[in-house]
Amino acid sequence: KSNPEKVLLATTAIFVVAGVLISPIFIVPAIFLGAGVLISAAAGTAVGAGIAGFFATITLGFTTLFVGSIIVPLIIAFIAIPTIIGLAIFIINSGAYIVPPSGGGVAFGAPGAVESPWIGVTKSANPSEFEKGELPKTVTYTVTIWAKKTTLTNISYNNVCRVRKEGSVPSCDHPEPGEDDLPKTISPQDGPQEFTYEIEYDTKYEDSLVIDTFEVTADVPDASGAFASAVAFVSIGDPPSDCPVIWPVSGRQRITQGPGPQHRGPESIDIGVGTGTPVLVTHSGVVTASLWDLSSTYGNYIDVQSTCDGKVSVSRYAHLSSRSVTKGDDIGVGSVIGLSGGTGGWAPHAHYEFRGLQMKTPYIPRTVPLGCTSVSVCGYTEPSN
Repeated sequence: KSNPEKVLLATTAIFVVAGVLISPIFIVPAIFLGAGVLISAAAGTAVGAGIAGFFATITLGFTTLFVGSIIVPLIIAFIAIPTIIGLAIFIINSGAYIVPPSGGGVAFGAPGAVESPWIGVTKSANPSEFEKGELPKTVTYTVTIWAKKTTLTNISYNNVCRVRKEGSVPSCDHPEPGEDDLPKTISPQDGPQEFTYEIEYDTKYEDSLVIDTFEVTADVPDASGAFASAVAFVSIGDPPSDCPVIWPVSGRQRITQGPGPQHRGPESIDIGVGTGTPVLVTHSGVVTASLWDLSSTYGNYIDVQSTCDGKVSVSRYAHLSSRSVTKGDDIGVGSVIGLSGGTGGWAPHAHYEFRGLQMKTPYIPRTVPLGCTSVSVCGYTEPSN
């Protein structure tokens, strides 16, 4: 065969092999090219060359169209998709310090309250603040409970009262809900169920903070043991002022995110430490929560409550790998309350949060820039603990 025919046959073979190995679509241009070669051989060199050229042109056009419309996008996809996936993974991992825990099962209202998607509960005290010269004083507490979505069954109730006071701490004699006081089943159609009770405070409660938590546990079709709580506070005179004064981790650590819009709800900061770093309570107070809330992204968290500059406030320590205190513990500043981690679905870090205070000096050792999301802007903690 002539050299042009050999070249065409070789090209045809290459296209056929490529079509089989890479994509059946390559067989189409191979057929056109093969047809050109066969007609060329039958019609003679001059005529066949022209016909072969025609088929070669079709083949070239088809191949160009195919490469331009299919192969190039495929190549781009093969390059771009892994890049995009890798970038997404990087953002997700970094997001542990960028995207805050939100919504879920934790209220952003009263400090220490735990909200449920199924159970509604509120508690209030009237009056909630008065001077010690007004003692004795009667306070009326109001508790309201309702079913948010579906009927609550096997409902149980618990009332927990604590007092913060310098020196001798008086008992907190609040009534436990009786079997006949509250319903065991509540449906959305029943509407809010409300009850009240009164407590008289005498001079034993001078300069104290009374923390009264009402807890509700119930079964719903979607879950067993759904939990919610509401907290009421009564401030009498000048309660102990226990303000945050240190960082929740010792030594010099990276601050990876500061308070601001990216941390919706309460003000909080993230500190970049690995799993197992001791987490310290930053002020004296009472542990009002120590649990793993499966309905939120806080994971293992601890709340410590106190008064600071006349305000009821709570500090929260979240995503812990372990907890070493229980609800009701009275703890001092600097006590180890757990170990850092990434529970709740986050990369390991220390999530530190305020409720009732602004996250700035003097409540943290130095002010962290509002809205910062990188160590270069947020900076480091000082080794002052």
